[in-house]
Amino acid sequence: MQSRWITILMLSVLLGGVVALYSWSLGTYAAMVRRGSRPATLEQQLQQFRDETDPEKRMALVRKFGHIQDPRVVVALMEAVQDEIAKDWTGSTETPGLLLLASFTVVTYHIPEEDRSFGKYWTVALRWWKWNENVVRCRAWSVPK
Repeated sequence: MQSRWITILMLSVLLGGVVALYSWSLGTYAAMVRRGSRPATLEQQLQQFRDETDPEKRMALVRKFGHIQDPRVVVALMEAVQDEIAKDWTGSTETPGLLLLASFTVVTYHIPEEDRSFGKYWTVALRWWKWNENVVRCRAWSVPK
């Protein structure tokens, strides 16, 4: 009988913590809305990513939305990979950080395990993109806005 009460007490403490955390997060979100700073939607983040010219800011945006399982994210990341590959890197001392991060993100979060191969991340991502671009673009186009 005593262990039953201990179990009930432990559950109530745990649930109380979850309820407190949930209400705190709702309060934080409500305060953000009152201040007029709603979190950016994925569509807004992707547009900001496409418009941004600074590589460091673009990499920060990749870190922010790259893990999201959405075909629009894959399209934006692969467009960035293709743009970075198209640059002339000969004689450059600049590190292709966006190329590395975007291709790593695609391989890690968006390419199924069975479709991954060995090689540099951008090579793996481009090889997969060659075979799956049409399907991914159709899925991205059909996502409701």
